[in-house]
Amino acid sequence: MIVVSDTSPLTALMALGEERILQQLFTEVVIPEAVRDELLRCHAPLPVWLQVQAVTDESEARRFASIVDLGEAEAIELAKELRNR
Repeated sequence: MIVVSDTSPLTALMALGEERILQQLFTEVVIPEAVRDELLRCHAPLPVWLQVQAVTDESEARRFASIVDLGEAEAIELAKELRNR
């Protein structure tokens, strides 16, 4: 199963040194570029198994960003895009 993550769950798990739980639960852990950028502010280097993927429909992500922050907006859009593949 593929999971798209936002910054908060990864930050919490990384702070505890338990980020590998996601790798054990899911076959793929994907984050959008905005989440990568947010994580790198406090958690460098990132786990090598995290897959960074750009959203295709940036205008839709910007629409979500009027309601939530950019990382959350891109995570929502990326999850929609991956579901539709």
